[in-house]
Amino acid sequence: MSAYDQADFMLEILFPYFEHVLLQPHTLLPRYCGLYVVSEKGREVILSVEANAFSSLCPIHERYDLKGSVVGRVTREADRARDSASPPPPPPPPPPRAGRERFLRPP
Repeated sequence: MSAYDQADFMLEILFPYFEHVLLQPHTLLPRYCGLYVVSEKGREVILSVEANAFSSLCPIHERYDLKGSVVGRVTREADRARDSASPPPPPPPPPPRAGRERFLRPP
């Protein structure tokens, strides 16, 4: 099936699809925003634009990387700290001192 066949199919189902989305606002079908043909230097590309299916006002508590293998991938420490779901734990407190030593300044 070529891109043009797919575009023709999208145009055939456009009106029933639109009515369904209006009548069923909580549908899990993707929300199509447009179907475009971009031409440059004799080459045509058909683009189908959809709304973000995961857009939400709810905060994201955890993120998962589903790209596959982590072999050869490196993440900077600053990026890992920024992207983590919770801040790193605070450092442990210093050990307690005994007797008068607790009133003296550390060397």
